[in-house]
Amino acid sequence: MVAAAPVRAVAPGRVVHAGWFKGYGNLVAVEHGKGYISLYGHNSEILVKPGDHVPAGEAVGSVGSSGIEESGLYFEVRSHGKAEDPAEWLKKRDA
Repeated sequence: MVAAAPVRAVAPGRVVHAGWFKGYGNLVAVEHGKGYISLYGHNSEILVKPGDHVPAGEAVGSVGSSGIEESGLYFEVRSHGKAEDPAEWLKKRDA
């Protein structure tokens, strides 16, 4: 059996939710400040708890199929409550 791929935080922040959420399965939500939050849904395993501070790139869960039939990851970035195109958050940044 192949190990599940890690789900990594796109930016540093504080975990505000880590658990089951209807429609999203096992969901991790990370608050990044200035009204930004990232959501990672359908994890097979959650590796953080609410209140944890995570650096960019830290594993917060494992890709899974909680709440859906096939394995996959739900990813969303919200700004002040509105969904935003996450492309900028996924670009590789210079170290």
